[in-house]
Amino acid sequence: MFQLRCVDPASGPGRLRTSAWFTTRTRSAYRARETVMGRHDPALRLSAQRALLGAVGPNVLGVCVALEGGQLSFSGFMTESATEDEREALDIAATEILADFPEVTAEDLEIEPVADTRLPHRDGDWVFLRLGAGVDAPVGS
Repeated sequence: MFQLRCVDPASGPGRLRTSAWFTTRTRSAYRARETVMGRHDPALRLSAQRALLGAVGPNVLGVCVALEGGQLSFSGFMTESATEDEREALDIAATEILADFPEVTAEDLEIEPVADTRLPHRDGDWVFLRLGAGVDAPVGS
């Protein structure tokens, strides 16, 4: 749980305003389930987050990346109503990630539409997952 507190800059440093402008609310934070947590390659995750800045349109549901044995895997999932521009933005993001890792000798690029908000399981790090989208559990779990 956390509290969101708005500070009124006109009241001076460290002073909270008690009028209607002041807002306090408590809610539970959303935390991704264990099935979407990957192996935590910090360099790959940072590269993917940078590449995805400005590349995630309203129809993109999730992006998973993995780097193993010289191969970069990029899986992007979007709704069936996604535009060609949204597909192209994810393709460019994958290319930007690839440019950060000169040791990569192969790329597995997968950008596919899905019928609903349930996304297929992929090994790797989920670097983007839209609120409301879920990832299927790994086979055998």
